[in-house]
Amino acid sequence: AGFDMDLGGDDITSVQYQNANNSVRVNDEFMTAVETAGKFGLRSRLTGEVIEEVEAKSLFRKMAEAAWACADPGIQYDDTINNWHTCP
Repeated sequence: AGFDMDLGGDDITSVQYQNANNSVRVNDEFMTAVETAGKFGLRSRLTGEVIEEVEAKSLFRKMAEAAWACADPGIQYDDTINNWHTCP
């Protein structure tokens, strides 16, 4: 009984995350790679090591197309938010 909540399961498109607000946090390094059509290293949250390199402009385009199609993901400009923060 219940729903298949696996990201590859059949129920994912109808139930899970339907009321979620998904955002992607990007930094200045990523945006520079987008502007210069460079590669960007995706890092492990645990170790900080680069686990995969992607074409930044292509990934940014995919994020934009997804946001246009369904309003997610939102984009958080991490370095800008931190630079503009008024409380150190």
